[in-house]
Amino acid sequence: MKNDIKWFFRRKFTFLRVMNYKRLLCFTRNSYLAQTGWTESLRRGYPCDAEGRPLPWMNYSFIAFIKERLQPEMVVLEFGAGYSSLFWAAHVKHVFSVEHDAFFIELLKDELPGNVTVYHAAPGSEPPYYAFGEYISTRNGGLKFDIVVIDGLARVQCARRAPELLTHRGVIILDDSQRPEYREAHTFLQRSGFKHLTFEGLKPADRGVNCTTIFYRDANCLQI
Repeated sequence: MKNDIKWFFRRKFTFLRVMNYKRLLCFTRNSYLAQTGWTESLRRGYPCDAEGRPLPWMNYSFIAFIKERLQPEMVVLEFGAGYSSLFWAAHVKHVFSVEHDAFFIELLKDELPGNVTVYHAAPGSEPPYYAFGEYISTRNGGLKFDIVVIDGLARVQCARRAPELLTHRGVIILDDSQRPEYREAHTFLQRSGFKHLTFEGLKPADRGVNCTTIFYRDANCLQI
């Protein structure tokens, strides 16, 4: 009888039930949105965990995976600077970031630690944005990167340049990989001998399902 009454009210008061679940998801400490930092990101206005530490604006399943596999000797190249730069910097030896937006670079300048180097690649710059990886490598004695993150402009062109910038154990990370316009990047990297692993889910303070794909080869630095 009690169960019958309970289900009757659940059917009849769907709106109230949905509102209650929204409250539980957003405001209880043990909810997914609270534990991942989704609500804290909304409150602070930047992607962060529940303690306010910066996160990349990538889905939580990917963040949980990558965080456990980063090593302090790694060197990262990222196309698209941001709070992700602060996240990588907290876990690896050095981060080289390429960013097209001068205002955004200025905004982050005072927060960047000493192991982050940001290069401004404005539209029409020489070398062009997607070729800045080679420029950075040359400037640093032919440096190769353990991880190349593609999360900015010209993602297909960046993906085409990325393999030659990697160490023999290096991997490529493509964010928003579900977008049809990046299908060419998938095809190119797979034909170049890379396997792939895709993560999907919520991003900090976002509402849609987004994908991030890791392209890797055997004996890679993430031990996939």
